[in-house]
Amino acid sequence: MDSLGTWLLGKLNFLRQKMGILPENEPSLPPPWSLESPFQKWTIFSKLSLAVGVSCFVICIVLHSRRLLASPKQIVKRNLMATQMEDFEVSESCILDTWLYHLAFFLLLCLCVSIPWEWVRLYQIEVAKKATVLSEGYARSCYQQDMSFWETLKIWWSWNFSWDSDSCESYYKALMVDPLWEVTPLMAISSVIGRFVVHPVELFSHTFGRSLRNIMREIPSQWQLPVFLLFPLIFISVLITALTKRKNTMCHQAKVTTRSRRTKGALMPRT
Repeated sequence: MDSLGTWLLGKLNFLRQKMGILPENEPSLPPPWSLESPFQKWTIFSKLSLAVGVSCFVICIVLHSRRLLASPKQIVKRNLMATQMEDFEVSESCILDTWLYHLAFFLLLCLCVSIPWEWVRLYQIEVAKKATVLSEGYARSCYQQDMSFWETLKIWWSWNFSWDSDSCESYYKALMVDPLWEVTPLMAISSVIGRFVVHPVELFSHTFGRSLRNIMREIPSQWQLPVFLLFPLIFISVLITALTKRKNTMCHQAKVTTRSRRTKGALMPRT
């Protein structure tokens, strides 16, 4: 019974389409990652860019690790005019500088990999925009000989007294302009830098705002303003303390280095 009902429904829809009551079904779009895509080269460029970016990332990591293993470990020794506390501060600073160096190197590699990644994303967005325009079909304004008087008057009115873009021009741009030339490497680099700066700030502000809202919910209303003002004061105090400690450590290292050089210079003529 189900098959008979489906067959009758199909025949009824066919008759309604022939009579003009029901519009014909538009052909479905092919899968975006298939070779039947209206832009067949985009899948090749996308996969090739990602493969090159990941390969460069792996090669840089391997070369950097091999260089670190091949180079001997440099140990800073302060035997002249230095106490054990001075040696501890120097070694701690060296460890911090090494950690910051490795972090900066890792972020630089991630940034280099993100550039082709972002280019692929922007490229796919352009393909989606063009596929959307092409799926709507061409406008009647593209063939003015088939237009009626009122349609011509309406298009003339919208052309002179509105800010709408020309649908015919948009259709032929989507049809003839390859999206490969729409996305430049400079656009990908600027987009990566923007997302690298803006996205962490958005996440931090969202998390901080939610945490602050939960904290204020547990505090009585008369104490909310003093507690709210206390947070920036604590943050500024901690920041000033950290910067002052860092500056004092750097000045102390400079003094120790100067003393060591003077002592070595004084001992060299005697030897």
